[in-house]
Amino acid sequence: MWLWHGLARRLRQIFERVASTDKILDPSPHGHLGIYLLPGKDNRPVLALQPDNLENALKLYAARMIADGTTLNHCKNCQNPFLSGGGRERRKKRGDATFCSDDCRWKFHNEARRKARMGG
Repeated sequence: MWLWHGLARRLRQIFERVASTDKILDPSPHGHLGIYLLPGKDNRPVLALQPDNLENALKLYAARMIADGTTLNHCKNCQNPFLSGGGRERRKKRGDATFCSDDCRWKFHNEARRKARMGG
């Protein structure tokens, strides 16, 4: 279990480094990949990257998410980190999302209304 916890921490650090600056801070490699040329349409070569283990597969996926515009945000209500933006999959959050879930958004706004009614 501690191996997975360490991997989760390293993946989060990759997203945090990108979020903290507009520059690439760590050009060093994050994993090992096999590089293959496979036959594609009309037998034209297609580049394929194949990680050698699950850890490197997750690092590759995280790197692709970052390159596609996914960012790490912190919820305005609970302060937990969440990912937003990136690809055009239906379930992804907008890039400017400020809440990790609808539940947190409702709680935040309900508390703001409650405080306004109470006078402060």
